[in-house]
Amino acid sequence: MYIEFALPKGTGQTGAHALLLVRKGVADWATKHSVAYTEKTIKYTHRVCFDDDSMCNFFALSYTGFGKFRIVDPLNNLT
Repeated sequence: MYIEFALPKGTGQTGAHALLLVRKGVADWATKHSVAYTEKTIKYTHRVCFDDDSMCNFFALSYTGFGKFRIVDPLNNLT
């Protein structure tokens, strides 16, 4: 499972600034709760992965930073 943030589409500083705010919000949250994570940006989505899947639920309940996100389960996301 991972967390996926949707970034604004288009070129320019809007998308870059949104990504900066999302990354800072996730980093602040992870530091506060002592959680290790990895992140990856692909086109207009930013993914945050945790070692333990239960951290995705904890993140969803406790994150108050910038950006709208969704929890993605790759096993249920097959199309």
